[in-house]
Amino acid sequence: AARYFPLGEAYFDSLADDLEKAERFILMEYFIVAEGELWSRLHDILRRKAAQGVEVRLLYDDVGCFFKIPDDYYKTLRDEGIQAAVFGPAHRFVSSFYLNYRNHQKIVVIDGQVGYTGGVNAADEYINVNSRLGHWKDVGIRLEGSAVRSLSVIFFQMWNIATRNQEGDYSDYLIEKPVEAKGYFQPYADGPYNNPKNPALDLIRQAAGGARQYLWLTTPYLVIDQELSSTLCLAARGGVDVRICTPAICDHWYVGLVNRHNYRHLVKNGVQIYEYTPGFIHAKSMVSDDKCA
Repeated sequence: AARYFPLGEAYFDSLADDLEKAERFILMEYFIVAEGELWSRLHDILRRKAAQGVEVRLLYDDVGCFFKIPDDYYKTLRDEGIQAAVFGPAHRFVSSFYLNYRNHQKIVVIDGQVGYTGGVNAADEYINVNSRLGHWKDVGIRLEGSAVRSLSVIFFQMWNIATRNQEGDYSDYLIEKPVEAKGYFQPYADGPYNNPKNPALDLIRQAAGGARQYLWLTTPYLVIDQELSSTLCLAARGGVDVRICTPAICDHWYVGLVNRHNYRHLVKNGVQIYEYTPGFIHAKSMVSDDKCA
């Protein structure tokens, strides 16, 4: 079963409520953790839960947290009873390779019963506090049921890479709890664990090839290769309503140039491009034919 959050504010309100109910363990993974109003709220809950005996693990990306938290912040967290790990510690701007070899996953699992994922990070702009780009639009999902187990698996895959440690048996965290639901949910992931496989890209290609009525996408980064561009154009020329929404205001000027560079070929082949004008859309979402999201 799933609940969809059209804004980060609703996502984090729900997450905070569920964190307060944790009894056994909390698994949390974000690309960005930034000091501010949101993180203070979450950090306070995690500290209290750790003090109560709940196992708390936090994994964050080093580059994602540049200048947002202290370099040795993981030590502070460990002193508070929180198991903290940093993905890909990198010397500041050591090379473009290390800057791009990152962990962008956003996952929270609570007691193996409830899971969260989506585009949001643990930073104030995701709840529209101190957003320099206007209204910050992002989305999230809350899961219940057996699919939560898959989020736990993905978390521990990345945890093992970050800690360079194979702890072995994680069966106590992998809980099967079927629930009554109208849909089928399959968490999936790209990353160092399954490199060079790219299931996210494969899924978009499959959806574009299988769509008969419409395929709508949102992305802040329309940085696509020729193969994906051709697939989207072929669907549009075949009569599928293909729409892509990108930000009118980008978080990086050079990404804006790349986004708009890709417009011409897509529009020429019948793809409709829209720009989100109230601010910055950070959501990466896709829906097709009222069947798949």
